[in-house]
Amino acid sequence: GGGGGGEVEADEGGRRRGGERREKRAPLDRSLLKGVAANSLGGVQLLLLESDELRVESDEAAQLRELAASVRAWRSAARAALDAPSPSEEELAGLLQQLSNIPVRLRERGEIQRSLASKRWLLSRRPALLSALEATRPSLEEVSGLCDEAAGLGLGQLPEVLQAAERAAAAEKWDERAERALARREGMDALRQLLAEARGLRVAPSRSGALQQRVDDAASWWARAADAVSGVTSVEELDTLLRQGGGTSVPPAGRAPL
Repeated sequence: GGGGGGEVEADEGGRRRGGERREKRAPLDRSLLKGVAANSLGGVQLLLLESDELRVESDEAAQLRELAASVRAWRSAARAALDAPSPSEEELAGLLQQLSNIPVRLRERGEIQRSLASKRWLLSRRPALLSALEATRPSLEEVSGLCDEAAGLGLGQLPEVLQAAERAAAAEKWDERAERALARREGMDALRQLLAEARGLRVAPSRSGALQQRVDDAASWWARAADAVSGVTSVEELDTLLRQGGGTSVPPAGRAPL
């Protein structure tokens, strides 16, 4: 338990050995717990030391001992998982869940949480990212999500993450251009050019479906308008076509014959 620092040493000093209490803690050991927060593990250990010194046993003290023991067991399991070459994702996820349920402050909580989450990402999410990079056209949502997770864990400089982030950035820039084209109701030629560029990207942009729908709607409108111009059409249908044409990428000149 020496690797756990002053907190673990102080806690184990207050436990029974062979049915007898250990001797009183040395002043130096107690000083390690001076000023600790009441809701921290050190605060729990300090209460246990005081209980031992007062020769007081109670249900509360027993619960505190159980809590301190469970924290030590979790620490041991977490360190073993971090030292293991390939712990299971379930084990890492379980340790992270257990950590979230520990009701006291741990000075190393953030560090161990990041280490466990990073190892979990490398074991489970990294293969998913490599698979996405090898896929024909993974979605921008999938790739950017994996990259964001890696960056949040300090893994953003991994070669595969950098490569994926570059491809995602290209798709995001295309999405911005597509959004502007849709808002401006640019003509069919411009939209088709954008769609051709999207097909050359290694990551599928989010707005390509909306852009393709705009092109399809405009093509459908042209076909209906051509029938209306060449045949007998009611005024109501012409009004409907004109109104719908204004919401597509059909330029005013294309609506003029109606």
